[in-house]
Amino acid sequence: MKKYFRLCGFSTSVAVLLIIPNLILIAAESVLKQDSCKILFIGNSYFKYNNLPNLFKNISDSLGQPVLLGQQIVGGTNLSYHADNDLTEQKINETSWDYVVLMPTPTTTAYPTVFTEQPVYPSLITLKRKIHENCESTRIILCMPWAFEDGMIWLSGWTDEYPEMQAKIYNNTIQIADSLNLIIAPVGWAWNAVLEERDYPLHYLHLSDWSHPSMSGSYLMACVVYSTIFRENTENCKYVSILLLDESAYFQTIASNTVLNDLDLWNNSLITTGTEFCPLPNRITLFQNYPNPFNVSTRISFELSEPALVNLNIFDLNGKLVKTLISHTVITGLVSTEWDATAYTSGIYFIQLISGNNTVERKLLLIK
Repeated sequence: MKKYFRLCGFSTSVAVLLIIPNLILIAAESVLKQDSCKILFIGNSYFKYNNLPNLFKNISDSLGQPVLLGQQIVGGTNLSYHADNDLTEQKINETSWDYVVLMPTPTTTAYPTVFTEQPVYPSLITLKRKIHENCESTRIILCMPWAFEDGMIWLSGWTDEYPEMQAKIYNNTIQIADSLNLIIAPVGWAWNAVLEERDYPLHYLHLSDWSHPSMSGSYLMACVVYSTIFRENTENCKYVSILLLDESAYFQTIASNTVLNDLDLWNNSLITTGTEFCPLPNRITLFQNYPNPFNVSTRISFELSEPALVNLNIFDLNGKLVKTLISHTVITGLVSTEWDATAYTSGIYFIQLISGNNTVERKLLLIK
């Protein structure tokens, strides 16, 4: 059973409003909705346990940040499910979201070349395209998962314990987010700070299934997501759920420090207009390949703001053309392709993207 689960602000004015015409009341409610931050949560049981969106809303309400939330949360799924799901797409198209918050699973994030049936990176490419087709200014947040309490040693032949698994999640989340220009909500890293500091207490942030969040874990996650979106600390938040006051205060401090002390690391230093992560007119963007370094194949993605004739080439360190991946007209949006380097030797290579008069290059490292 254990293995199965793993893989798969008007309160002070109400009296006044009640004695004025209904039309004014409706107008006031309309202003509230217009000024509220619209946030969509897309994920799985890691969001579902303890009702993470509700925890987040209660924290936001306590701190005076009005929010309107949507959610598409299906237990036992991964982002690949949502990338191809019609109901998820309908929810994305429901309104112009300010933020979409995405939750992958620990195994597919830590070991993307092993758990390939539900790949994170291609799914994020598809979801990003759908989200920005609906509203190009929507900011996409990738939640960093946490490692299992016992790492992967519950699987025969695996030796990674919690610290090793969390390190892989950390590194891969940063690499994926950098490649696709996503904001990171460093949930797993805040968990890591707590567990290290408290000497890994059993079932403190994890439930007894070693995987899902306890109420403490979910509260900490909600605080991290709040600080990621509003770039404010959650200290002195009056909402504590079922936690003790000193425990909730501790989680508020850890979450705030984890997010706000390193906004650059989490790709969260420039989000004032909501357009920084969208292609500008006549712009091409070549993302860093993923994974990099790699030993068999790697995914290369780019984004165009208008249709153009595209040449996507691979050169070796001596400048010799070794592979042309694309040479045709490409429509706007995000495009992704794979380079199978089985026949090539280890070394440094370069991706070159040519579109009209624009040329962009990035370095790849093949290690066998």
